[in-house]
Amino acid sequence: RHQSLRLLGLASKVLVMDEIHAYDAYTGHLLERLLESHSRQGGSAVLLTATLPIEQRRRLVAAWRRGRGQTDKESPAETAFPLLTHVSDERIDEVPLESMRGSGRCLPVDFLNSPDQAIAEICDTICRGQCICWIRNTVDDAIEARHKLIATGTPPDLITLFHARFTMADRQRIEEEVMSRFGKNSTAGQRNGRVLIATQVVEQSLDVDFDAMISDIAPVDLLIQRAGRLHRHPRDAEGNRVPAHDQRPPPRMKVLAPFWCERPDEHWVRQLLPGTAAVYDDIACLWRTVRVLREFGGINLPDRSRDLIEGVYSRDLDDLPETLKAAALACEGRQRGKTGIARFNALKLGKGYSLDSADGWSDDEEVGT
Repeated sequence: RHQSLRLLGLASKVLVMDEIHAYDAYTGHLLERLLESHSRQGGSAVLLTATLPIEQRRRLVAAWRRGRGQTDKESPAETAFPLLTHVSDERIDEVPLESMRGSGRCLPVDFLNSPDQAIAEICDTICRGQCICWIRNTVDDAIEARHKLIATGTPPDLITLFHARFTMADRQRIEEEVMSRFGKNSTAGQRNGRVLIATQVVEQSLDVDFDAMISDIAPVDLLIQRAGRLHRHPRDAEGNRVPAHDQRPPPRMKVLAPFWCERPDEHWVRQLLPGTAAVYDDIACLWRTVRVLREFGGINLPDRSRDLIEGVYSRDLDDLPETLKAAALACEGRQRGKTGIARFNALKLGKGYSLDSADGWSDDEEVGT
């Protein structure tokens, strides 16, 4: 019932939003409606993302221009990476940018095809005196991985488990421990031989740095985010911070995924990682992710950034095997359903401040955002 007050608080402000690639279909539509409202009120917005597909960029720009009453203008089309897109009432400026010095990387990706291989990789990393992170896609998988690692004889005090199901107090305590042990200023004594088993809580925003990394298969943009925690800061061979020029062996990211198949069925991911299939239900996206990583040999930034992202998020079904087209269409239907729910929940901005602008305007019901 306080939507109008919240929107009034944003009027004429600069709205800054980070990691906008991470929104799902439901929240993504609410973001578009928020941008439309904000531009209508004369505000400005800065949207930040490292891995935004062109189609999503076009939808965000279109939402902004609707708020300005400009529905017949051109759409962004530049494919350079990195890129600055500036939208004003007069035009759209798309400005290719140079990467920050030292931010580019060519990271080979190797595939593991069973959790036991991942456990063996972790044990080997511990024996070498390095630290490693295994990012799992569900809390249950993270807990199971810890149990399996302990069963190999790994001391429990060398393993940190971090996920979102802890109580807030415990989660904050564990996050502080993770930042101290694996953060920018951590020392070899704090890091070496340590293991972090975590979910998506370390995927973004946390400034942590690992010698080695394993990730469950995920959409390519999320793998790029996760890879940003591998050799994030330069260190010497022992693991201590140095001013420049990392002295550790060149990193290789390990990705746990099903065996590659040119014509997989809809259970391709579920047979190995049922939790992942539930969290990331777009099997075509996961299959394309493995395909582009195999094709390019890994993550090459920024030279192949656009190819990696667009190669996964293409809406074209022609590049999919027939065995996956039905699953891709079913996923698109689910996404449209989520968008429909968001459309129902969002304010009808054109109706202004009135009872007609939202169903249940005067209710106390909490609408999920």
